[in-house]
Amino acid sequence: MRRGQRGWFATGWEVGESGAYRMVGRDGGARVRVRILFKDSLAGDVYTLVYLTSGSRRNVWTRTLLDSLTATVAPDQFHNEALSEKLIGFALQSPDDTTTQTFAETLRNSGGFEQKQLEQAVNTGGYAIRSNLGVDVALPVFTLNTVLFPQSANTWDSLAEAYEAKGDKDKAKALRMKMNTAREASP
Repeated sequence: MRRGQRGWFATGWEVGESGAYRMVGRDGGARVRVRILFKDSLAGDVYTLVYLTSGSRRNVWTRTLLDSLTATVAPDQFHNEALSEKLIGFALQSPDDTTTQTFAETLRNSGGFEQKQLEQAVNTGGYAIRSNLGVDVALPVFTLNTVLFPQSANTWDSLAEAYEAKGDKDKAKALRMKMNTAREASP
């Protein structure tokens, strides 16, 4: 823990939680990552995942690759990772407004997350996609989060940051105005 917040790394080891599972793992750079997911102890329900690669042309994080593997192996156990996979698929299809609205409704009705958790998971997914696949691919995910949570200043801020990274300062400025409006409206 750092300043009362859970971290992702402890003495070089990835640590955290995913649903009912605790996880520890080790990153070996861009070529290997190991993760052990367990419930109460290593003697119980355990997943051991190892991802070996010869590297990534796009510098995709091994964490993202292992999250995809985790979602494939047990999507019902690992909701965050399964959502991340859905977000990647959504972003890669270059969705229009209708597709975004439909996907937002699907996420709202899925019941897998509380609202605050969903907002955070979509936002985290957006940043992972931005880092791995680029800002243009991530924009639909940040936009999706503003459709899901239009009253959240954080969703507008993340979308503005993406447009700033793209070099569209005017769009970013307009989105920051929406962020300020949302911030003023919140209790």
